[in-house]
Amino acid sequence: MMRTIILAVTLTATAASAQTVPPGPGADVLKARCVSCHEADIIVSQRLSLAAWTRSVDKMVRWGATVTPEEKDALVDYLASRFPPR
Repeated sequence: MMRTIILAVTLTATAASAQTVPPGPGADVLKARCVSCHEADIIVSQRLSLAAWTRSVDKMVRWGATVTPEEKDALVDYLASRFPPR
């Protein structure tokens, strides 16, 4: 019973978090691949260059994130265009 409650809370929090990212090509990859481990606000608060987003995504892949090469391209382009340096 307790596991069911924890799972329901986790899934609800992940779904709510995933809804806070701006729309655009690559947002679906962010929602599917990133917010399962990270809160969306942590991701969107970073302001990185294309090269820095690429390094960040590469690091996450080395640490076990499952992102295809096509998803990585879409994700990095999305992050760099929506959350560039200020």
